[in-house]
Amino acid sequence: MSYRDRILLILNLLVAVNLTAEARSWDLAVTVDKDINFLARNGTLLGKTVIANATKMSAMAYDDYTHTMFLSDMNNREYAIFSVDLRLKNVTVKPILKRDKDSPIVSMAFDTPSRTLFWTTKWSLMKMKMPRDRSPNKPSLVHKFDVESARDIALDSCNKRIYWTTSNRSSPSIMRANLDGSDMKTLITENLYEPTSIAVDHTNSRLYWIDDEEGIHYKLETSNSDGSSRTVLVHGTHQTPLHLALDKQNLYWTEMVHNAIWRIDKEPLAEVDLPKKLISYYEKGQSEPTSILAMDNLGSEIDCKSMKIEEIKREKILASTLKSANNLTSDDEDVSDDKGICANGGTINGTDCKCKPGYSGSRCEISVCHNYCLQGECFVNDKGLPVCKCSASHNGLRCEHDICDGYCLNAGRCSVYNGKPICDCKYSSGVRCEVTFNMAEICALFCVNKQLQINSVDTSSCRCTELNQTIEEVLNYDNFNCTFLMPLLAVIVVMMTIVVIILSVYVNRLRRRPRVKKRFVVNKGGGITPLTSRPSQLTTDQCEITIENCCNMNICETPCFEPKLRTSITRSNVIKEEKSNLLDNMEGGNNSC
Repeated sequence: MSYRDRILLILNLLVAVNLTAEARSWDLAVTVDKDINFLARNGTLLGKTVIANATKMSAMAYDDYTHTMFLSDMNNREYAIFSVDLRLKNVTVKPILKRDKDSPIVSMAFDTPSRTLFWTTKWSLMKMKMPRDRSPNKPSLVHKFDVESARDIALDSCNKRIYWTTSNRSSPSIMRANLDGSDMKTLITENLYEPTSIAVDHTNSRLYWIDDEEGIHYKLETSNSDGSSRTVLVHGTHQTPLHLALDKQNLYWTEMVHNAIWRIDKEPLAEVDLPKKLISYYEKGQSEPTSILAMDNLGSEIDCKSMKIEEIKREKILASTLKSANNLTSDDEDVSDDKGICANGGTINGTDCKCKPGYSGSRCEISVCHNYCLQGECFVNDKGLPVCKCSASHNGLRCEHDICDGYCLNAGRCSVYNGKPICDCKYSSGVRCEVTFNMAEICALFCVNKQLQINSVDTSSCRCTELNQTIEEVLNYDNFNCTFLMPLLAVIVVMMTIVVIILSVYVNRLRRRPRVKKRFVVNKGGGITPLTSRPSQLTTDQCEITIENCCNMNICETPCFEPKLRTSITRSNVIKEEKSNLLDNMEGGNNSC
């Protein structure tokens, strides 16, 4: 590098330092219509930046390292987000994000460590990376609101969390999540009407929010970062608060009834410290102020160390309270310095903890032993690796194996003695109960006497229930209960008996059915002598024919039966016709019946 280049570099550095000092020479920043007013803590106007193309700026965020102000204009139909560089005298608007069909941007916040810009619309929570050396990344969705109406957001840069309020009147709430949207929780839902603004105090690790109650009332409340220890600081009237900011001593908020900025101490005394009007824009003929930022709670001014000290104090106070409730005592520890901030031997490195090997987390509170050993105790070795000391009944790298698991066979009971498994056999023998008894011998012994002693109880007979239990325990057979089998067999026998009876009755009725029989006495010679009596044994030219259940067959082999005709025929004609047919069908005259 030449001498001339070095001189130019030094001059540029001096100019940058000068501009930086000018850009940081304010305590509060407020948007009023198209202006950005820079104020001191007492309300004195230190400077003003006018955005020529803006009309009604509704949201604002600040990057302390590049001195860039991110803005959103409610009436700008072309761009949703744009930025201005406060180091430049000539204000130049730089478009960041084009407006889409989504609703206007309600609130914005910038996380300096991750260089991420967050914003809310009515139905979504969005984020976008803002690298220093290149163009911004594409926006991404953090959370999509189904029925909630998101209002304000606030960042906890020390713990990498984001907080927001929802002003849906059916379910107003204060919620929290990690910066990536994970671990989402609802902190507060009770006694809320329409929370309009929220702020995170990095000095005392607390939340502050304003609730615009129904009618003319409003509340300014505070709680721990987890929503506990909720306290009302101000319960006033005739205000419509919009946005909230805070520094190390005071709380500031904008409201639209008086077109003013109000201030109160973070720890007000009752009936003494009431909200005071810091500056009124109504008297100046301007519209109401909207967004407000406090430098002490932004960027490089964030004091994460103090925030962690406050969290440790609260944790120890809570632990002490619980111990006192259980009649226990604990030594008071001083956490005003670095002692106690980092756990497990960690040390402070700037605003973060430098952890020993085997530990992690913002306070080195997470150990590699967490949930590592399944049975037994865990220790961290010199290399930062977890080592398990197992109990007597388990072994393995993580004490995951039960040494009794599957060791004893045939329903033997396992116990551990001097680190070794021992089996207590019941109906078997051997080291692992692997030798089973002969079932025939067991049954013979079991039923050898009617007065058999079983578990010191006299039994009058060899019962199937006890025998079945013995078989199950010895051979691990499936449960076979005679008390269940016998009723089942009885039911089957009864059903079969009923079926046999029904079939017998049916067959008997069929056998009683009348049989059609007709007997005729005929003369083989064809004589005209009437045949009115049964043939005698001396008469050879007469025979008796019995006709039964058949037809058109040889009368000597199978006589025939003619069913009734549909038409009415006299009995004499029927008899004559039947006789004629029988004689015509008979064989030669020499054959006899």
